[in-house]
Amino acid sequence: MEPDRTIEDEASAGISGIRRVPSRSIDNPARRGLEFAMAPAKRAVSPSRARRSLATNPVSAQQRAEPHCPEPWRPKPDPSRHRRHDHDRRAGSRGTNTSSAGETGMVKQITYTALPGLPLVEPGDPLSDIVLRGVAEAGLTLADGDIIVVAQKIVSKSENRYRDLGDVVPGKRAVELSAQTGKDPRMIEAILMESSAVVRARPGVIVVEHRLGFVMANAGIDESNIPHFDGRQMVLLLPEDPDASAARLKAALDAACGASVGVVVNDSFGRPWRNGVVGVALGSAGLCSLASMIGTPDLFGRALRITEVAIGDELAAAASLLMGQGAERCPVIHVRGWKSSGSHTPAAALVRPRASDMFR
Repeated sequence: MEPDRTIEDEASAGISGIRRVPSRSIDNPARRGLEFAMAPAKRAVSPSRARRSLATNPVSAQQRAEPHCPEPWRPKPDPSRHRRHDHDRRAGSRGTNTSSAGETGMVKQITYTALPGLPLVEPGDPLSDIVLRGVAEAGLTLADGDIIVVAQKIVSKSENRYRDLGDVVPGKRAVELSAQTGKDPRMIEAILMESSAVVRARPGVIVVEHRLGFVMANAGIDESNIPHFDGRQMVLLLPEDPDASAARLKAALDAACGASVGVVVNDSFGRPWRNGVVGVALGSAGLCSLASMIGTPDLFGRALRITEVAIGDELAAAASLLMGQGAERCPVIHVRGWKSSGSHTPAAALVRPRASDMFR
């Protein structure tokens, strides 16, 4: 049986309270040979005394090789990493859309707030008054650079873009497409009246090119979340000119609050090759909806050659998460923290021209 011994190599290991214990006193084989006790630190032992102690109480090479809990490993500072990080910030500051927080190394943040307590919108209602009421209910004050994202549906309602299908007489083309798609021929006629071309048609689906250039299902005509007056079958069309609608709302908000805000008119679009709908910007005012990054260097100094960022669509898509698609009743979203530079471009700039469309 091995007698108790003390290993006095604290000077080299930097650990106090380590002592050798008999193997039979520890059941776990992985722990045999060392016991770590919370003992007061002993006075420092000189290296010469430690060597004399080891000569008197020899320890096997295997035991000497056992770990003595060194200081935890920490990576050495890499100056090049800091240089790359600085380059990231410098590259970001040259981009078209960069917040000042990025330039100072602070965390970037954009806040989306669904405005509460909004009433159902009726034809002729001034949207600016409804938005300002919601801003006050949320405890906010409009400031320069804030963005208001409004659902297309309340814009169309305020502009009285309703159509009664009972007043629609389907033509020959509408009847043919009705047989092909299984849709109401009056609905098909209303779609054709808002479209410049039919892109695809099959059972349950008709995709068209809207007169404003949007490629979308049903020309954006909707039957959900609208009243059906006196039992009539009503549908709701897109705004006549979404960019103009956004500009009017911006002008009214700017005049009321004394600040320059941006406005995005948001609608839900399906996408080729992807399931589900996302928000897109039908109209905008007071912000850069399409930002060109061409010529901007990437992390390694290579100039971007074709990258354009659909800022309007990205703002709209994030707002859609709060708006919802059903009975959420959150048609207006306040956005704060997005810093847009460059010239203001309308949402019409987001529509790809037919000449550059590879799939039509």
